[in-house]
Amino acid sequence: MHKFRMRVQLQHKKSTESVSIVSHSAIMVMDVHLALDGLTVKASKSQWFPSRALRALKTAVDEMKFKVQQYPPRGTPINGAGNIARREFVDNKVQYRIDLENHAGRNLTS
Repeated sequence: MHKFRMRVQLQHKKSTESVSIVSHSAIMVMDVHLALDGLTVKASKSQWFPSRALRALKTAVDEMKFKVQQYPPRGTPINGAGNIARREFVDNKVQYRIDLENHAGRNLTS
């Protein structure tokens, strides 16, 4: 079983897209950046996420990447703290959010 797990998730009401990150060693900032990029690709192919909202999503992803860079060297809480970062954005009066969840392990130490 993997000791280190995180997830990035895009949400709007009950619609979601997510990317999980699992590892035998601590998850690094670059791993989360890649997962956020993957989340953007998934959203762009999703039927529920409007293409006109991609620009706002990319801005929120960039803001989340900046936030994640603030964790090293201390890292995340060790006991799966759940949601550790959130970025909300609006497109055409519709609210969306990106969550970063720490499920297991002390991650983002580098």
